Amino acid sequence: GLAPALRPPRAGSLSLEDAEPELSEGDVLVDMKASAVTGRDLFAVYGYASGTSSGSVAGLTGAGLSGGRAVLVTKPSRGGTWSGSAAAAAGELVPLPEGISMQDAALLPAAATAHLALQLAPPSPGDVVLVNTASTTGLAAVQLAVAAGASAAAVLPPGAGAG
Repeated sequence: GLAPALRPPRAGSLSLEDAEPELSEGDVLVDMKASAVTGRDLFAVYGYASGTSSGSVAGLTGAGLSGGRAVLVTKPSRGGTWSGSAAAAAGELVPLPEGISMQDAALLPAAATAHLALQLAPPSPGDVVLVNTASTTGLAAVQLAVAAGASAAAVLPPGAGAG
């Protein structure tokens, strides 16, 4: 059935509309409960991301229910995760362990990327870590670096946070 979805009808704007995801062969429907907001999502909203088009449902990662089980969506087939429901290939869904919230699960891809980066250059207590983005992944990297005992700073674009 129809579910509310956020779509960028033109660069720099979003609209809330009813949408029904198109299922391809091998796809399943996921009842979305939480979705991350990534830098690429924002680039898509503002019309800068390649491979996206105006009118597409935004969102690249999220968590929801499919077939009665909690799953992580890391690659929606069509449309995106900023919707009440999303289509995804059954083989691309990651089952979630009990006890993890949908909101935390939606952030797992960003946190895993940040964790991997810090494994390649592990901070020590007292180190200063500069993260050259204040994206979802960048903010996760800051939190992980501080948890390791380092001081951390994230670079913001000009004008961000002003006001």
